[in-house]
Amino acid sequence: MSDIDLYKIYKYPFLDEAREYIRDSGISFNDLLEDPISTIIEYGRRRVLDALNGKIHKYDNPSLEIISYPVTNIILSCIGDAGLIKRYAVFESKRVYEELKKEDDSYILKIAAHFNLTSKKDGKKYMIHFTDYLSNSTRINDPKWKLVNRKLSNGWIFLEKEDFARLVTEKYRCEIEDTLPLDNIDKEDCKRIISSVRDIIAELDDKRIKDNRAGIDKIDTDCFPSCIKDIIVKTENGINLSHHERFTLTTFFHEIGVEKDDIIQLFRNMPDFDLKMTEYQVDNILGEGSGTFYRCPSCSTMRTYGICTKSVKEIHRDCGNVFNPVKRYKTQINKKYDKTKK
Repeated sequence: MSDIDLYKIYKYPFLDEAREYIRDSGISFNDLLEDPISTIIEYGRRRVLDALNGKIHKYDNPSLEIISYPVTNIILSCIGDAGLIKRYAVFESKRVYEELKKEDDSYILKIAAHFNLTSKKDGKKYMIHFTDYLSNSTRINDPKWKLVNRKLSNGWIFLEKEDFARLVTEKYRCEIEDTLPLDNIDKEDCKRIISSVRDIIAELDDKRIKDNRAGIDKIDTDCFPSCIKDIIVKTENGINLSHHERFTLTTFFHEIGVEKDDIIQLFRNMPDFDLKMTEYQVDNILGEGSGTFYRCPSCSTMRTYGICTKSVKEIHRDCGNVFNPVKRYKTQINKKYDKTKK
């Protein structure tokens, strides 16, 4: 296989050519666990750490990178942390997105075909069948991805190159999340793997604690209403939040006195965390520049958003006659404070 082909599959190690390369190399799964091949384990370990820290590094050994790709999947499966898998999926999709934007038309369409996306090129536009568009765009948190904001003709959606690449990599992200963890890994093999990646587990735990307790230590979380607690649990588990959940969390913490930088820290555990985008969104909600900030949605609005799933009867039972998360929190704080004074 030529250096050019090797470099190509190094960038896209999920392709069939990558599996062929590994097969032709004669390396088996058992070989990967042996000391002479420990370098491959180290490469897989670094891939996971890169994902955990959101840093894309260029390594100088395409061959090891290709072989380390399935090893990375094994490491993630042995660790078995859903939040880490989601973070890795987002990291990989972003990495591939940056590469796809630089590819020629035929190669981008080849990658799309690999993921069973029905697509073609028409002049300067890429075309994707609307069913594939809908199934892969719903979890992208940006209004421009709504179907009403796209050109639709005879069942085809027309996209610019960058948007088409984004959609392809969204499919890739979902595929990673759907296939991991692998269910055919031997427990004894996992024990050997885990012994090599204990630092990842420690860093994951440390990062999760820091990211999700930053700025909240001075707040009494026991007094949070259940809707806010549920959103925080999602952030702790590395689950992406909907636009409404992000809005609710930002406005809630702003109104109870949490500083902007600490609010931003709350979102750092999100798989799709982007510092600049988060700062922009938080600034907009807090009214920096415009002078007008948004308030936390009422309980009725939260039910419309699907964030609060309680019935009216359950709301009365659990939240009393207070129909706003911020007011509910302050009411609980006052009750707790009054009890401590008695």
